[in-house]
Order: sequence, then C-alpha cells, then structure tokens
Amino acid sequence: MTQNRCKELEQFIDDSQPDIISLNEVKMNKEEANQFLNINNYSTYYKPRIKNSIYGGGVALIIKNTIEHTESNISNNESLETLELKIRIANKEIIIITYYNPSISI
Repeated sequence: MTQNRCKELEQFIDDSQPDIISLNEVKMNKEEANQFLNINNYSTYYKPRIKNSIYGGGVALIIKNTIEHTESNISNNESLETLELKIRIANKEIIIITYYNPSISI
C-alpha cells in the first residue's frame, strides 16, 4: 500500500465513517503499518506476511474505538494471513475475520 493509497483510505474513512474495515494485500512491514494505518478514533490490527514477504501480502482490520472488541486467535496459525476480532453488539459476540489466500505458492 503506497503512501497515496493510505491518504485515500484516510479520506474514505473521514467521509464515510465505516465501523469496520478489512484490508488484504497490504504490502507493509509492521513499522510502516504503525505509521500509515494509525487513524484517529480507530484501532488497527495488522499482520504482515511472514514467509516470502517480498511478494507483498499482509492483512489488517481497522475498527472504530466505540465498538467493544478484543483480538481473537481462532486460527492460532502464524503462517496464515488471517486476523480475527471478537466484537460485542447488543449482548451478542460476533467474530470478524479477514483472510487472504495468495494465488502464488508461498
């Protein structure tokens, strides 16, 4: 994700105020994600591609701070490009998952 794309994402978030955003194929390392996906009033969870990161990869979930949530670890597999959040809405727990399955063999 380029710096320009990050600015476009921020503008989209400012304009539409989505509750949850799922991003795949983010193509950032942890430091870049911490810098460019740090959005006011939102929490960002990011997981870079571990193996063969030169090809890109990585997933992110961005969620409004006003939504009660915790990070979940359903898959418990570090090599999968997946993130899970457990959210609570109207006394119900819902699990939000973003998963990226690359078409190349990693």
